[in-house]
Amino acid sequence: MSSKRPKSRYAKKAEASSRKELKFNILPKNKKQDLLITAIKTHPITVTIGCAGTGKTYCSAGTVATLFLKGRYKKIVLTRATCQQVNLLGVFLAISKRR
Repeated sequence: MSSKRPKSRYAKKAEASSRKELKFNILPKNKKQDLLITAIKTHPITVTIGCAGTGKTYCSAGTVATLFLKGRYKKIVLTRATCQQVNLLGVFLAISKRR
């Protein structure tokens, strides 16, 4: 005898919500953000540098997520430099040259 337990009402809601299609609508706030989004759409590898708070990560992640969901890319790699290590490397080289 196999007794199947009925699914809870919460499981039904979770199944229904997982079927919804995710949509990202990234709108650039200025010309440089528009250039970044255009570059991401046209080039498979895009490097972005700039001041903090200018929307680099927001525009990049949103645009790439949209392209990924459309099936244009199979893999996403977002990286960021750690400034502290770069500065330490420069100090380390200066110290080693003195010795």
